[in-house]
Amino acid sequence: MLNKIVIPVLVFFDEKKQIDIEINKKYIDLLNKSRFKQIILLGTTSEGVLISLKEKEKLIKLYEKYLDKNINIILTPSLWAIEDFRNLAILSDRIKDILFLPNSYFNRKENDMLTYMLKIFKGINKNIYLYNLPKNTLVNFTPDIIVKLKAELNIKGIKLSHLSNDYIINYKNIDNFEILYGSDKDIFKSLKLGADKVVAQNLSAALHLDINEQNIQKIANTIRSHVSNHNNKIQALKSCLPNFNNIVL
Repeated sequence: MLNKIVIPVLVFFDEKKQIDIEINKKYIDLLNKSRFKQIILLGTTSEGVLISLKEKEKLIKLYEKYLDKNINIILTPSLWAIEDFRNLAILSDRIKDILFLPNSYFNRKENDMLTYMLKIFKGINKNIYLYNLPKNTLVNFTPDIIVKLKAELNIKGIKLSHLSNDYIINYKNIDNFEILYGSDKDIFKSLKLGADKVVAQNLSAALHLDINEQNIQKIANTIRSHVSNHNNKIQALKSCLPNFNNIVL
């Protein structure tokens, strides 16, 4: 069960709103001691659009150096400029998987998506996960479009944000393709419907707890209830991570 859960990691800042290296190293140590085997770096928790290119480079190097080599990293470059995206994608040989995030294709017409992605990924030997969020991006990575993309690029899978039996089944028919679903409240339901893995955002704040198959849904629901109100988010995270005293979100 735990090998089916992907953790989108948190980033911690000091009181001057600078990345706090030591606190982030402590968080990486929690990841190393956990039984999770896959993380998403710089994505799904807003880092992609809220921190600078230099800060992203610093975090990639930090995780490259201190994260257990048995834990896989899915990197989300999440940059508007193609050159910056490419440079970040190839910064670490340790990272083999890239999550293609919404702000990289926001409001782009589907018929020129292939041309756009070929510009980004030409000569880059990485696996690509597509983040499908059509309600926000106005771009829908349908199975037909994915088949066309797979003919030109190394498309490994998709991260879905909408859950239904028919929706997942459509993607299950694609050969050599992995489905990630992103919602803590539907961890077991999404796996039952056919998702291969679940991106559990709220569990990223519970790494110090004894997370196992028996209590994983309970922990996810508890954390989710605490952070549902944005005003309580800092207090909730500090409660979950009592040893981290200087959290600025």
